[in-house]
Amino acid sequence: LVSYGEDNLALKALRAIQAYTGCKAGAAIHLLKRVPIQAGLGGGSADAAAMLLGLNRFWDLRLTQEELLNIGASLGSDVPFLLQGGTARGTGRGEVLTYSQSPEAHWLLLVKPKVSISTAVAYGRFNGKSNATTKTIDTVLNHLQNNDLQSAFTSSANTFEELLFPDHEELGICKEFFTSRGYPTIMTGSGPTMVVLLNKPMEALQLQEEIKAAGHDWLSLITKTCTQEDLV
Repeated sequence: LVSYGEDNLALKALRAIQAYTGCKAGAAIHLLKRVPIQAGLGGGSADAAAMLLGLNRFWDLRLTQEELLNIGASLGSDVPFLLQGGTARGTGRGEVLTYSQSPEAHWLLLVKPKVSISTAVAYGRFNGKSNATTKTIDTVLNHLQNNDLQSAFTSSANTFEELLFPDHEELGICKEFFTSRGYPTIMTGSGPTMVVLLNKPMEALQLQEEIKAAGHDWLSLITKTCTQEDLV
């Protein structure tokens, strides 16, 4: 019996691991979602990754990491990354990962405007052209390897901003709210969540107050990046 709410990807992960191993065992699973749906934060894929890792241990399947990565790739392009975490460059569909050292921890404010973004629709708008290039990614990785997350943010780009901002005015307004205050900000995934880089956690509380005072009904969450040691 699986209690999974509306999260189909978690159930697909369970079925995929059963199909791969032939395991007939069952499990009672309650999924409490903390990552907002359609936020561009990989919440569904993270649930699938957790399902694969958890069932491998719970059912004592003894699947190798390579086997889990292959199953994960069949579920979604970002599932392999979420099985391991860290700092990685994705190629292919995004499932071929090359890892590098993670920079020191930094505080972030995640801000989700009340705009619904369909990932399928967003990808459907891509015409093969973008301001973001391989050189952009090379530059970002170079800054990350030098432990300079600030420069990595300011030199990065998200093609979906080019595709979606013209039709969703609130996305541009949200990003400009933070960049005009001097905070490096970029939309994550296919949106609509903005990731705001902070110098210290108190800035997050101040920004939350400013968001409220400006009359915006954006969801905001304070979090922190992982260091290399956190992944051990």
